[in-house]
Amino acid sequence: MFVKNQRLFIIVMVLVLLGISSGCGAIATTMVVLVGQALVSDTEDVTEMDSYQGVDVWESYGRNQVYRLKLDLVYGKIFITKFDEDELLLPRGGFFGWNPETGKPIAIPGSIEAYKSDLKRWAAIKGMIPAGTRLKTERVIYEQDINTHEYYYFAVFVDGPITGKGVLLNSISTPAASGASHINPDLLEKVNP
Repeated sequence: MFVKNQRLFIIVMVLVLLGISSGCGAIATTMVVLVGQALVSDTEDVTEMDSYQGVDVWESYGRNQVYRLKLDLVYGKIFITKFDEDELLLPRGGFFGWNPETGKPIAIPGSIEAYKSDLKRWAAIKGMIPAGTRLKTERVIYEQDINTHEYYYFAVFVDGPITGKGVLLNSISTPAASGASHINPDLLEKVNP
């Protein structure tokens, strides 16, 4: 863990100590957590790096590699809403609550047939991508905060119904302990460009 701004850190720690000494322990603790989060948060584009902080960035996905979908998938904003790109998702069914940003239900259909039969029911799903559609890995963003660290893998479709659109691959990937993501071989296969 690193501190981005030592001067700010020192000022905040003095304020926290003053809060503790004046009997405001709960406020001081909250301030420590919030400031700690801000001081250690980092987002970095690591696309051109082979490794970052001891992790092989491209340990499973290949840089600028083309992959083919093995199954029909859907896309939309369900779990990861902080990026402009939508997530590629396996239709597996489930209601995950309400999206605080859009107010729409966070639900994934249990099958492509369920999605096609009632498009309005799946408000967070923007569309379906058929098996055989190809996409190419484009970039990796590393994000760290006080609680987690994660690598986000992005690809762009090179053919199919949304050619040129970028998507996030994490929701169809297998997470690794390192924070990187691994290809799910049941969903993607490597192909020659």
